[in-house]
Amino acid sequence: IVVNGVATLVKQVEKLRVPLISSDDGSVQNGATLALGVYEHEIGQSAADLTARILNGQSLATLPISHLEHLHVFVNQAMLQRQGLSVGFVTAAAKNQGYDVIKLNGQKGGVS
Repeated sequence: IVVNGVATLVKQVEKLRVPLISSDDGSVQNGATLALGVYEHEIGQSAADLTARILNGQSLATLPISHLEHLHVFVNQAMLQRQGLSVGFVTAAAKNQGYDVIKLNGQKGGVS
């Protein structure tokens, strides 16, 4: 998802009554139904760590491919409810797979 296009997608999925699934917390805060992904600040921290290694002299050729391993399920409770989906079901399924569940309260909502 192109993050700045989330608002347009949200309008369409609300008409269709289908969930919008993304890969970051920011999209969920802006109206996506849920995401399996990482906090945006974790991406920045990883990039900063790699940059520090390069600035300290490590060759780009020797840097390993980097990926964030600890994923979370971000849930927009308001969107789930508007779409007639169960917050409890999503939470149970995510926890069953070993994911942390971060519940957000609607568009631009806070963490609960």
